[in-house]
Amino acid sequence: MKKVIVGLWLIFAPAAQAVAQEFDDQIVEIAEYAQELRPVVESVYDIVNVADQADFEYAQWEAGDLSDEQFLSMLAAHKVNVRNTTKTIREAFAAIPPPPTSTFSDAKFGMSSGEFESLLHACETFSIDILDLYAKIVEGDENALKDYSLSVYDRGTVMIAVSNSLAQSSIDSIGDQNHPQRSALTAVINSNDVMLALLGIQKAMYFEDETDGLDAAIDHYRSLIKRHREILRQGRRQQRVTTFNLNSNFAAFGEDRPMTERILKMIAAYEDQWALELSMAEWMSDVSDEIEEFRSDHESLDFVIIQATEDFIPFENERTRLIYERVQMLK
Repeated sequence: MKKVIVGLWLIFAPAAQAVAQEFDDQIVEIAEYAQELRPVVESVYDIVNVADQADFEYAQWEAGDLSDEQFLSMLAAHKVNVRNTTKTIREAFAAIPPPPTSTFSDAKFGMSSGEFESLLHACETFSIDILDLYAKIVEGDENALKDYSLSVYDRGTVMIAVSNSLAQSSIDSIGDQNHPQRSALTAVINSNDVMLALLGIQKAMYFEDETDGLDAAIDHYRSLIKRHREILRQGRRQQRVTTFNLNSNFAAFGEDRPMTERILKMIAAYEDQWALELSMAEWMSDVSDEIEEFRSDHESLDFVIIQATEDFIPFENERTRLIYERVQMLK
């Protein structure tokens, strides 16, 4: 039972907060649905990963280790693989029973078939386009090399779209508008968008005709810093409201008070994430200052962005650690 509740927290976290003993069956049902849904959604990465294999083979072809015929044959096989994998994932999603209903929350659990199909189609189209692009390069299409360079920046968009879809699905599952997990997950989406904005600045530097320009890309990045601070303020407010509501109704929980106490402890632990998000916002501002300093020096600006994408990883790892730490508090 505890393992089921932990799995629920990872995907549909706040549902556990409002639940007393009489709703245990519903918790288990929702948790089991979540555990069945998530691996299907995450398997979408398998479609995009085909492009990574093609990258490796492209390097072999460029080095002369593969003939034109060999590489084109591999690309054709990859296209079949992408379409078959997409079909398998679509069928796996369709086989999942409808989301459970709940008497204790008006939350929307899971992803709709339309939402999932949009995500699936985007990933399939992306991979097929990359494979077709490589084939055009082999066949001597002069425009294909430029298109290939542009596609490097578009890859991040597709991968982050999967991550953001998972996070948004979790947000949609939260019936309580005042639960701090809404802001915690919104911060994940926003920081992903920050990474995309940095890629957008790079793209604008080298392909200004294909974008809205460098100034617009930098302005967009700055707007996300402001948004991150707004998310942080909202999260702290939600934490205060949730804590007040739990304490105000503590007497009504009866024999479920021990679980409520663990939930209160877990809610208090959001302070650690807000501290992290504040550090991230300050780091984003520092990067913004560097971007402004080197905006006319594209070589130095390129280095600033590459370094920023590397510096982002420890923040992301720490955020993941804090999420699992909160999960442990519910055991």
